[in-house]
Amino acid sequence: MPCQVVAYDFLVGGIAYNITSAEEYTVAVAEKPTRYVGNIVLPEAVIYDGMTYSVTAIGARAFWVSTDLTSITIPNSVTTIGDEAFGRCSGLNSVIIGTGVTTIGESAFFGCHGLRSIVVEAGNPIYDSRDNCNAIIETSPNTLIYGCGKTIIPNSVTTIGKGAFHSCYYLTSIVIPNSVTTIGERAFFYCSELTSITIPNSVAAIGDSAFYNCRKLTSIAIPNSVTTIGKRTFFECVGLTSIAIGNSVTTIGDYAFAGCDGLTSVIIPNSVIEIGNGAFSGCGGLTSIAIGNSVTTIGDEAFSYCGGLTSITIPNSLTTIGECAFYSCRALTSIIIPNNVTTIGRMTFYNCSSLTSITLPSSVTTIGIHAFNNCKSLTSVTIPNSVTKIGEKAFYSCSTLKDFYCHAESVPATGNNVFAGVKFSSATLHVPEISLQEYGSRAPWKGFGQIVALTESDGIKPLASEANRPATVYSLDGRRVAKPRKGIYVIGGRKTAVR
Repeated sequence: MPCQVVAYDFLVGGIAYNITSAEEYTVAVAEKPTRYVGNIVLPEAVIYDGMTYSVTAIGARAFWVSTDLTSITIPNSVTTIGDEAFGRCSGLNSVIIGTGVTTIGESAFFGCHGLRSIVVEAGNPIYDSRDNCNAIIETSPNTLIYGCGKTIIPNSVTTIGKGAFHSCYYLTSIVIPNSVTTIGERAFFYCSELTSITIPNSVAAIGDSAFYNCRKLTSIAIPNSVTTIGKRTFFECVGLTSIAIGNSVTTIGDYAFAGCDGLTSVIIPNSVIEIGNGAFSGCGGLTSIAIGNSVTTIGDEAFSYCGGLTSITIPNSLTTIGECAFYSCRALTSIIIPNNVTTIGRMTFYNCSSLTSITLPSSVTTIGIHAFNNCKSLTSVTIPNSVTKIGEKAFYSCSTLKDFYCHAESVPATGNNVFAGVKFSSATLHVPEISLQEYGSRAPWKGFGQIVALTESDGIKPLASEANRPATVYSLDGRRVAKPRKGIYVIGGRKTAVR
């Protein structure tokens, strides 16, 4: 059986202490092997071994995981509350902080789900609980640093601090006043019972993970005052059914709405320039999304695993589509890629099993590895003359492919198994007539059942110098034939029997 060893200097009244200064006779409350329970009123001083020690601090993790601790009164002699001092004291419902506390450490009340009452005694120079707000406010910057399920944010507060309501499971609703300009990182992290919140127009910044895993939050409106939606801001807010993104937002951060299964449609305003990595990843209920006309970047995995997404409108401003951007969007049937995109990245459309056709614009030069792997409904692909490289397994397992229109006069370089799984016997490769021989003699291109010349209907105009020439004849192995004899040849881009 493992045992916990916690060092402390002595016990008085069931409370463990460490001597912090033998000369000044001061001590700090320390963690002990058996957890603290019940209602505790800390003394200002204790007597041990005939000496009187002032209680000046509560050490880091002093009351850590004391789940049966119900209330704590901190005397005026205490100046410091250490990091995670009351961390995970889930049964703690009341805290009184004396006038002497000038430092409260990181996550001091983390995981205190049951808190209902927080009071800072009047006269404290650093912190206060103005207007009976049931919160700890850092007085000078007007920052609310710790709140609870019964907090009422005063109108004078300008910042909701980092982790202020972290894991307040009993917080169901709260009003943010118009004085607030900043909502800090993880401010409402894991507030799993929070059902509604209104962000006022005064708010200019919302920190990363601010509403992470607020599972019962159903709708949110980002005001026009906000310019950036941070990383994981609404991560796994599974109950979120609607979002309104303000017209000043320029960046949607990485994984900002990832895992929001309840979202069905999203409108991204014209102000947005960048959609971060995984921004809407795993939004399985999302069926449509409209992207404004200023977006230049769709990040890696931005819409991956959006299994219900059937349509998406991409603006002409787009220049970059990240890797795995539409990975496993199984309901997506078609997509138009604008003319400024140069690269289709790794696994961009991997497992888009309902995609039936794709036409790449003339700006694209590279198709990444696995780009269209397992697109099992894909029947038609058109790639421009600008493409010079097609990555490994780019069209792997595209078993229904019928027509591949390749406008590149110079045969693109290919990785391994580009067309593995394609039923070559029923697939036709359409290439410029001038390049028929080259494609017909090179793997993997020569594997297509038919290799034919592109026509005007495919967007190819015949060369003026060749307009009146008789059709060029090639043998099946790609050699040009001046006077064909009896047999099968490629004439005018099609297999023809000469008798």
